[in-house]
Amino acid sequence: MPSSTHPSHQMRALARIGTLVQQKYRIKRLLGTGGMAVVYAATHRNGHRVAIKYLLDHLVHEPDVARLFSREAYVANEVGHAGAVPVLDDDVDEEGCPFLIMPLLEGETLRVRCARAKGRLPLAEVCVLVLDVLDVLASAHAKGIVHRDIKPDNLFVTDAGNVRVLDFGIARKLEHGASATSTVPIFGTPAFMPPEQARGEREAIGPHSDCWAVGATFFTALSGQHVHPAGGAMGLQIIASATRKARSLAEVAPDVPPSFVQFVDKALEFDPEKRWRSAREMHDALLAIFEEVVGESVTQGAARVRAEIVAGLTQNREDIATEATQPAERHRSWDTGDASKAMIASGTPKDTVRKRGRTRDALLAGVGVVVLAGAVLAARYHRAPKPTSQADAAEPVGTPVLALPISPTCSKEAQIHFRQGLIAIRQATWELAHAAFEKAAAADPMCPEVQLQRMMTGTPVLSVSQWREEFHHALSLRDAMSERDRALLDAYAPVVASEPADYEEAARRFEVAASRFPRDVEILFLAGLARLVITPDPRAVEYCLALTRQAIDIDPQDANAWEVKAKALMSLERYDEAMVALDTCLEIARGSTDCLYDRIHIHRLLGQCSAAATDARRWVANAPASKRAYFELASSLAADGSFAGTVDVALRQARNNDPSEDRESTYLYYQASLSVLNGDFEEAGKRIQRTLEQLKEASAIVGHARALALSVELLNEIGRGDRAAKSAEQFFHQRGAWTEGWAVPLDYEPILLGVLLHEGATSREQWDASSTQWEHAALSVLTRRQAWAFRWGPAGATRNLAIDAWTQRPTDASTAGSAGVIEQTTLIPALAKAFEGRIAVVAGEYAQASAALESATKSCDNLEQPFVSTRAFLWLGEAKEGTADKQAACDAYGVVLQRWGNAKPRSVSAEEAKRRSRALGCKTP
Repeated sequence: MPSSTHPSHQMRALARIGTLVQQKYRIKRLLGTGGMAVVYAATHRNGHRVAIKYLLDHLVHEPDVARLFSREAYVANEVGHAGAVPVLDDDVDEEGCPFLIMPLLEGETLRVRCARAKGRLPLAEVCVLVLDVLDVLASAHAKGIVHRDIKPDNLFVTDAGNVRVLDFGIARKLEHGASATSTVPIFGTPAFMPPEQARGEREAIGPHSDCWAVGATFFTALSGQHVHPAGGAMGLQIIASATRKARSLAEVAPDVPPSFVQFVDKALEFDPEKRWRSAREMHDALLAIFEEVVGESVTQGAARVRAEIVAGLTQNREDIATEATQPAERHRSWDTGDASKAMIASGTPKDTVRKRGRTRDALLAGVGVVVLAGAVLAARYHRAPKPTSQADAAEPVGTPVLALPISPTCSKEAQIHFRQGLIAIRQATWELAHAAFEKAAAADPMCPEVQLQRMMTGTPVLSVSQWREEFHHALSLRDAMSERDRALLDAYAPVVASEPADYEEAARRFEVAASRFPRDVEILFLAGLARLVITPDPRAVEYCLALTRQAIDIDPQDANAWEVKAKALMSLERYDEAMVALDTCLEIARGSTDCLYDRIHIHRLLGQCSAAATDARRWVANAPASKRAYFELASSLAADGSFAGTVDVALRQARNNDPSEDRESTYLYYQASLSVLNGDFEEAGKRIQRTLEQLKEASAIVGHARALALSVELLNEIGRGDRAAKSAEQFFHQRGAWTEGWAVPLDYEPILLGVLLHEGATSREQWDASSTQWEHAALSVLTRRQAWAFRWGPAGATRNLAIDAWTQRPTDASTAGSAGVIEQTTLIPALAKAFEGRIAVVAGEYAQASAALESATKSCDNLEQPFVSTRAFLWLGEAKEGTADKQAACDAYGVVLQRWGNAKPRSVSAEEAKRRSRALGCKTP
């Protein structure tokens, strides 16, 4: 069975949490997902707690797999043994997905026990557990049932010290003649698969096959190794099982008595005829040698072993409660042995949580959770005191952000600033949080929790190089971090430490972290946001909303969770609902700058530039040292028609509060843009040159690309296309020396490529190859419609090219490529609409051009893209002419003339707008 679960399966799995099944079972939490199924803990309306096992959605329409899944209910119940987990009910939900209802068990898997024992269990315990397993299988074999997937993950040791055999999902019912499963592929786990099963010889599988799997399981339990040392690759394990004789147990566990070695070796015989013929025969053989092997009678030995198991599980629960209420005395050293009491359902248990002996400030206890069929185990944290009932133990309250621990050896000053940072995170004010963590890092540079949070909160305020520097500082302290913090650090690595950034892998790692720590509020909202950013399709939104619901349930006062919920709603263009979530965020945390940013984002998308400026002023009041707040104010003021000097004051404040090394070049760039908006092309040219001078030593490609693009746009606008083409060509010769950071230069490179084609500096064939390559790369941060518009829009000056482009236009505007769509600035969709409109105008599609350009010209992004935002009015005028709307055309041309009618040097676009205005008889401003 596959050992991993696709992200979309995990999204759907989480979306069921909180729903009602059969109008009587409320799904409480996800226990785990695997290659075939997903398991939940649920509560009946009368309070009885059960497990519900669903077939994964994508397998519902696989008849053979669905039939095997449904057969589990009947096969498991037919075994008729207390050690076989029964199925209480089976049904199909409203969407046609089958599910099973089972008892909710308490204890841990054999694999978890082995891990806690560092890979090797005591021989006496192994003998007792083997007897339990064989007794269950003997009952199954007597009914003609072969399990076919015995392994440590499928053997569950209860808190009474007994073994329950899990997952009869691929069990085979032996029948005369053709097998009922003769057309179904053989499933199983390669490391514990007998030779005949590995070779796919269905009819050769029988009770002796289960005996081989039992032998392999306890070979591993006694030695810590697999029968065949073929590494972790599934294919190698299958080949080894199918073709090689098993090693003797004596080779890897020389301290095991010879009689037990012979017992296991016989189970692992390559030839089925030489093996134990059935579980009953194998069971009786072990009984005969038990006293010789263990040194006491079966009755005495079994009683002692079960008592030790119960005591060990009880001690684990007490350790968890103690850790939740008392500070630890150790720091930065592993403490194994917290494989805790696990509340699980029938499935394939997978893993346990290792803990760190560090203070928890009255919080954090790990609860191991089962995962089906080799899936990633989800670790659970809680901060409740020692539970007084089983129900309490099974429902951890979760870990709010404020409950995150810090190592006791970190300095007192660092601890104080760390707590301040956590408060700021919870209030969705990451800039202030980063400032607090900076102070904490200065107080104690070796405090691992501080360095991790410092890196994570740096995204809004740091340059690429600065962020990478902070990441590597945190990475140097990775060995001192808890498993939880390591998971977060590792999730950021594909974006921060890769070139180019691998957003998909980062999102996958965040999902794994959310599966391992599903009650950790910070991880929940980060994982939801990561998947939303990567693929903002309906399933990703559903996944994100499910995680934020969980986070809000744990801590309703966490403003971050409300903000991420708003982002999910924004991705669906449900702006009214998003505003409600943001209002809730601001009621909880009145100073939340992140929620204000999202409000500004919505205002700008809707063309409400004055409202955006109002919220930007509020942001400045809440965070007077925020460069982002001042920049948003400057941008909104420019779009709202404010005096240039007023905009420049805000830009200066943004520069003064910018800690990055490129603050001066950024300020000069936007000064140049402001000059363009005001038609002072001569001053804009001077400022662009100063910007390029400032960037000579800069390594990030984005700064170079945007400055050169602005220069090229200016040259084109004043009729110097030849010089524009040379500048564009120079950029492409040099671009290999610059790093991309976490994004390709979206709105700049296509402009440069388009200039090269327009000016004849490159052929259509060369442009096709280069622009196709760019479009493919841009799908990591754009939707397909956006990437198409950016590719063709800057180049679509001729009718033939535009018609060609229009025929390739993606029909689904919402289809996402990959990362960055949710986190796009409002500039990206506005520019995409402008370029789409331009293509449509030149292609003669005037109605569709009007719709796209009307949307683009409402944008509040004039300062970010002064040329396209102004030319969009020229293109809109042409579109309105095409639809015979004279007044609308005149109004659009009027905007161009108002901005650039008196430009020095002259503006090509303004000359065209003037010509068309006169032809229409418009009143020239």
